[in-house]
This record gives sequence, C-alpha cells and structure tokens, in this order.
Amino acid sequence: MEALWECLASCGSAVGFFAGMVGSARESSVGAHGLQRCLRHTLHRLRTLPAAERGAAHDERLLKDRINFTEMNKRKKQRSALKLLPLHSQIKEHKKTRIHHQQIRLGEERPGLHCKNTKKFMITKHFLEKVFSVDRLEPYFELYPENEQKAIKHYECNIRLSEACYVSLSVLEVALRNALIRELVRKTGRDDWYNYFLDNPQLHSTHRYIREAEKHIIDRGETVSATKMNAEFTLGFWVSLLNSEHERVLWKSLRKAFPNMPKAIRKRKNVSSPLNRMRAFRNRVFHNESICWNLTYVENFHREMLKVMEWIDRDLVSWESEVDRFNDVCSDIRKEMNWS
Repeated sequence: MEALWECLASCGSAVGFFAGMVGSARESSVGAHGLQRCLRHTLHRLRTLPAAERGAAHDERLLKDRINFTEMNKRKKQRSALKLLPLHSQIKEHKKTRIHHQQIRLGEERPGLHCKNTKKFMITKHFLEKVFSVDRLEPYFELYPENEQKAIKHYECNIRLSEACYVSLSVLEVALRNALIRELVRKTGRDDWYNYFLDNPQLHSTHRYIREAEKHIIDRGETVSATKMNAEFTLGFWVSLLNSEHERVLWKSLRKAFPNMPKAIRKRKNVSSPLNRMRAFRNRVFHNESICWNLTYVENFHREMLKVMEWIDRDLVSWESEVDRFNDVCSDIRKEMNWS
C-alpha cells in the first residue's frame, strides 16, 4: 500500500480519479474485489510509465478510465433492476432488445432507435427474383440486359404507376355500381332487383353471378339482403349488364345512368367498350400485373375513365382530381426512365 500511495502522490490529479472510483464502488454493487482489480490494473500502468510522464499529461486517459468504470456500474444497476421486474415485463424488455438487433442486421432502423453501423440495403436482381420469382422479373431484365439497376427502377415504376391508377379505378367502379343500382331499382320497383333477373329467362346469363353472391354471403354466416348483394357483385357482373346480349331488356333503363353522355354518341356499345377495357385494365392492376410498358396508352386510358365518370356525374371528376396523383406520377416516371 505504501508503494501505491507513493505512486498516487506522483500522479497529481490522478488521486481524484481513485477517490471517485472508491465513491462509485460504495454506491454500486461492484464490491471490494472489483475495485481491487481496477486499482491493480491502473497501478501497473502507472509503474510502467517514465516518472516525468506520470503527471497532468495523462489525466485525460485516467478520466476515460473513470468514465468506463461509471458506465460499468450503470449497466450493472440496469441488469439488477430488470431482475426485480415481473416476468412478463422482463420478456417484453428482452423482445425490444432482440428486435433492435434484428433491425441492425437487416439494415433497417425504427424511429427512435439509433444504430451506429446501420447500412442501407442494396436491391439486386438476385433479391427481387428470390421474392417475386424469375418469371415476373424476366421481361424487365431482358429489356435492359446491361443495366440491372435500370431494370429494377422500371419495375419500381410499374408499382408506383399501379398505385396511381387505384384512385380513378376505384372511384369509377363504385360510381358505376351505384348509378346502375339506382336505375335497376327504378325499373323493377324493388330493392331486391336481382330477384327480377332470376324470374326473367332473357337474363339467364346473370343467374350464376346472383347465385355466387348469395352463396358467399351465406357462407360467411350473414343474412342475404339487398345491401349485401349489391356490395357482393363483382365488376364483371356490372359491366356485363351493358353487353349486347342484354341490350333489348336493360339498355333503355340503364342508359339513364349516364345522363351527361352526349346524345350523338349515347349508344350501348359506346359505354360498354370503355367499361370492358376498364375491367380488363383494373384486373391487371389489382392482380399485380405489369402495365408500365406504354405510358402513353395508360395516360389515354386514364383520360377515358375520367370521361366515363363525367357521363355519370360532372362534379365527380372535379372531386376525384383532388386526390388523384396520376399525372404527377407519370411525369416523374418519364423523367426517371428518360422517356420522351
């Protein structure tokens, strides 16, 4: 001990460091053995230094040792506090730590968690083919055999374009359905207008749609009603009502669903054709198929959908434009893909 205090005296402000360690050891549960090991290690370091270098020049290094010692005490206190928590709380804290480290490995980080070695995940051809299949990605990589990243960008643009089409497709589908329901109720004089279809042999092609809708509702344990039936019918059913086979029975009533359609073109085929194109395009979008090959065609199709909306209700187009990002997305895609 005499040798220890002689060494401490020769180190100037290092005495304060040892005093701080003693105080920290009393407040924590490190104990005498931990303090003894730390003192022995520091004493060895001091003895190996030249006498002239044991002064204030090395106080900064000793201060760092004290900070590390304090952090060790802090972590031990946290572990001790965790042991006092109920079992379910310990499990919850353990899951937080496990998820945090999983996110570090994946290169992702949740808000509020800061990881020093977080790396941005690099999207590659191998990764996309693994999660989306080779067949789905093949057309894109064949188009750009020497530029993998451009093929990936093209696929990403297809996803963004499909998302941008959702607003116009969904608005038109719901508006068309409600307009046709309104005219069918008016024609039959009943809310369950579909039962009129079942009694009419000229509309036999619609019977399977009606039976399927009823079956789906019953299978869910629900009661069949006009409201549920209207919601259950598919877009294919609604568009089929405007096909040529039903022109003689239904068109005279259903044409009133398009009050703003110019009289010069107010014919069944002029409504049926764009709606059938819309149905096919909608199925491609909703089934995650590729649509981003001819952007001009998609833009023309979008304008056609807006025109049909206007035939149903002029104010609908103005409202839809407030939430529709289609034009902006197309503009961005042209710039990113360098398409004219």
